[in-house]
Order: sequence, then structure tokens, then C-alpha cells
Amino acid sequence: MVEILDRQHAPARHRLDVGAYYKMAEAGILTQDDRVELIGGEIFDMTPIGSAHAGKTNRLNRLFARAAVDGLPSSACRARCGSTLTMSPSLT
Repeated sequence: MVEILDRQHAPARHRLDVGAYYKMAEAGILTQDDRVELIGGEIFDMTPIGSAHAGKTNRLNRLFARAAVDGLPSSACRARCGSTLTMSPSLT
């Protein structure tokens, strides 16, 4: 009995799918100002974009836009990949 009481338990993880992630956004739990991504069913904070990153991303966007015949989607749009992953793509 003492062994059971002395055992430490790790907190339970509750994995999310993309539908639950989007429902959190619809409910206002996650907002556009939250820099987060859903990876493997877990929500992770994204690091802030610095000026060097932003400059390189803008330059690559311009280069891709010139090369694209039908245009290029914004690099700020979210990509949904399966049921447990949604990411904001980055070109750098």
C-alpha cells in the first residue's frame, strides 16, 4: 500500500485533433494573436518572428511570386496536414 501512495504520476496528456484545435479557436480560447501550432496532437508555442526572419520570408515571397504563373498563397496561411497537425508555414 505504501508503494502505491509513494508512486509519482506524470500528468495525463490529452491529445487534440485538428477539429478540436479549430473549435478552440472558434470558442475564442485560441486567437489570431496566439502564435501556436498543433503538432502530433499537442499545442506548441511558436517563437516570435524576428526582423531577420521577416526580411528573408518577404524576399522569398517576392521571388516565388515572380516565378509563379498562377500566384502564390500567403506564407502566413495555416496548413492542415492530417488529423493531428496544423502549422503556420515558414519559408526560412
